[in-house]
Amino acid sequence: MNASTIPREPNDYFHGLGKNPPPIPENVLMFHRASLRRLQQGNVEYRSHHRFVLILNRAVGGRVHLNHLSVELHPGQTLLIHPYQFHHFSRLESARIDWLFCTFELPGKSFLELFRNRLVETGAESRSTWDRLLNQWLRCDVPATRRRASDVELLQVLLAELLLHLKSDHLARSDCFDESAEEDLIRRVNRALMEDPLRAGTVTTLAEGIGLSESRLRARFRRVAGIPIGGYLKNFRIQRAMELLRNTDHPIAQIAESAGFGSHQAFCRTFREATGQSPRRYRNPD
Repeated sequence: MNASTIPREPNDYFHGLGKNPPPIPENVLMFHRASLRRLQQGNVEYRSHHRFVLILNRAVGGRVHLNHLSVELHPGQTLLIHPYQFHHFSRLESARIDWLFCTFELPGKSFLELFRNRLVETGAESRSTWDRLLNQWLRCDVPATRRRASDVELLQVLLAELLLHLKSDHLARSDCFDESAEEDLIRRVNRALMEDPLRAGTVTTLAEGIGLSESRLRARFRRVAGIPIGGYLKNFRIQRAMELLRNTDHPIAQIAESAGFGSHQAFCRTFREATGQSPRRYRNPD
């Protein structure tokens, strides 16, 4: 140890560095997608999106749709999808991809608002931390009897570190989703669902709203999105209902209408089939 590596004597022993640290991510999961089929697999089924979804594109570009917005996600870019943001992937440049996902929950979400609808060019420190986070996940992804609490805590700390590095990358350069770009079919569908979910509640009424025949909409949507539009609409409506149940005190009948369901009974039945819970239990899990 030389003199340059020894801390100097502080002038004040009571005031150090750092306050109001960012919250630590909880309930962390990581997984990898290597094919278009695997990437889109969850789009025909219900998936809970009350969590943050952090994506690193390691190879092969593709289009990401967030609500009524869409953007190209290029290799080397990171995207953070916020809770209840409906998302879908299309127009992958190859059937073989290399995308890394990390999903988590985080109290005090204001820290991450700056990432909303933004693509971040992943810097060197962020890429290095992504690698360390993945290696740590592999250490934790073992049977619970062999998993050490200290390894899980380090996983959470590394994810918090990654978010801080990405914040620095964001301040250096980030790209906003382009709302003025020429709309494609998925964006037109999403916009119709958000503006008038009840009127766009069926494929028939949705097709009328965007000026296509029902058969043409079904065929074009499957070709563009890779999944049937009926399953897509169901997924969209369920996620909208989840958001309203958790974030508002609206009556369940009103939520059913706002999410595009024709009746309270149909909503409760579909919600239970998709989630395994009644809307009331989902709203009040305890």
